[in-house]
Amino acid sequence: MPAATQPGDRRLMQGRGVPDVNGRGRGHQYVHFQVKVPHNLSARQRELFESLKEEDSIPDDERCG
Repeated sequence: MPAATQPGDRRLMQGRGVPDVNGRGRGHQYVHFQVKVPHNLSARQRELFESLKEEDSIPDDERCG
């Protein structure tokens, strides 16, 4: 997975899909990325996420969405 892959991104994997019925190679496979967000975090998990947030170099006003 490339760096900075975001939820909802779709990647094409050429030639890695279902085999062609006529034996002429394989089709393409699309991979859709979804992120499962945890509902409950332990104190340690919250601390780790906060430390990651501090290292984030994208200012809030430049974020997409």
